[in-house]
Formats: sequence, C-alpha cells, structure tokens
Amino acid sequence: MSKSQLACAIGTTQSTIARIKISENGTIDISTCNTIQAGVHDLLGGRNHRGVKKLLALTKKWRNDPIAITLSQTEYRALPAYFPPHAEAEVARERCAIEAEHFLLQPEQYRWEHMSYGKKSTDCSAEKKLILFYPSEPSRIAAAYFSKQCRVIFSGSPMLPFVHLSRYQQDPLIILELENNSVMLCIAEKGRMIYFSYRKVKNQSEKEYFSLQSLKEASLLHDAVVQIAGTGADMATTALIEKETTCRPRPLSLPEALSETVIGIDSTKEMPASAIQAISTALMALACQQTGSTSVSP
Repeated sequence: MSKSQLACAIGTTQSTIARIKISENGTIDISTCNTIQAGVHDLLGGRNHRGVKKLLALTKKWRNDPIAITLSQTEYRALPAYFPPHAEAEVARERCAIEAEHFLLQPEQYRWEHMSYGKKSTDCSAEKKLILFYPSEPSRIAAAYFSKQCRVIFSGSPMLPFVHLSRYQQDPLIILELENNSVMLCIAEKGRMIYFSYRKVKNQSEKEYFSLQSLKEASLLHDAVVQIAGTGADMATTALIEKETTCRPRPLSLPEALSETVIGIDSTKEMPASAIQAISTALMALACQQTGSTSVSP
C-alpha cells in the first residue's frame, strides 16, 4: 500500500507545492511539483493575495492528503540543551517550554523545534539537543490558510526537513543560506544536526565576511561540498567562498542516492531551492507519521 503526502515550502521569493507517493518497494513518485513566484512576505499580505490563492488552488485536487508546511524564517535563536535520554514527546515539550521562558523575553511570540545535536555521544545520562526558536506568527497564518482544505500536520521551519534529508547521503549535508540580511550555516549528518550558526548582517560586506567566518568556524574537511541557497547567494559571494576556502560551493540539490529512487522529475536539471525544501518536507512528514514522533511546538 502506497502513502501520499502534500508539502508546501514557502521561501523568501519562491514557493513550491509538492506531492509525493511512496510505494511498497520504496520508489518515490512526485506527482506534482509546482513553483510560483511568491514568498513569505506575500503570505503575510493576506489570504486574498494572488500568490496565496495560487498555492491554495494547487492543493485542491488532493484535499484528502495531509499537508506539511515549511517557511523561510526571518530570525532564528539557537539554544543547545540537554534532555533526558529518549525523552517522550510530552517531556520534550515541557523542557522546551521551560527553556523558552528563561531564554526569551517574549516566549509567547515564538515557536520552537528541537533536534539531536552534535556527534553521537557514548554518555547515556543525557541527550544533547538544539532548540531553535523563531517567530510564531507566519507559521500560524500559513497553517490557518491551508487548514481550510487540508489537514495540516506540520507548520514550521525548513530545519527539521533538511536534517531528515541528511539520512539519504553518507557525507554530511552542508547548507549555507544567504539572504540579504542574514547568513545561516547548518551541517547535518545521518539525521542529526552537527553544527548550526545564524547571524544577522547589514550589507554585502558583512554577508561576505560572515559567510567565510561561518565556514571557517565549522572546521569543514578539505573539498567539502557546500550547498548554497537564498536570495543573497549572488555570484560574487559564491566566487569569494570558492577562492578563500577549500570548500566546493554548489546549488542546493537532492542527495544522489535519493534522486535515483525518485520518479516524476528530471534530476539532471537544477531545481528551485523551494522545490528541494518541499520534497524534503514531504519525506520528513511521512517519516514522522510512521514513527509518531514530533519535534515542534504545538
């Protein structure tokens, strides 16, 4: 019996609706993957915005499918924390709520996600986690829009889907997201967040500086492939990274092993970052439904 999942990835300027179906033999069939020119700011403009209407129209055909939504975030606040080993979902939620009260001035304005953090430890007394806080309003609005015609099972940031995507490759998944006002670097390996940094920037000079600084602080291996995404990923910054580091910058793409099991798309062509994000979101949502796990605030 095959299972299907809808996903909507809302980026800074582009958004994608994707639907995947996984058969019993593990083949991933992408029955739709449509990208439009509309982003988070358009979403906040209201349900009657043309871009929002297009996204909602693209999901009407599959009203019976659940949908998972991810949105590019305007802010991240990261907090390493230690949880009891194998903590139940309710215990993890309580721990995150407590950390939010101590860490944030206005915790009610933020959502959170938690994920395994750092290299796997032999210490069984506690489990290291990374809690990511981000503004709650955009995710709440997106969930409200789509809940009119689909069952929303997730609405949050792209971080958990990207961490899940790292399960499909042997080498660490390294993503450098460059926006005009921020630089974010995340490194995930085999379903764990290994490294995360996020910095606000004011101009091109700061963006270039913190791009290089983030990569240097992460102590990447020689010739490590760094996948670059974001509206600030211009040719000048990419060329500078290639010149000043030992990294190999590449566009965001699906892992090769995953591409080999996917039908319905041309994996030889470069895909929009929002399409990669949407497919990753759908895969993560299916995996979470199978295990019953959740790592996001209600």
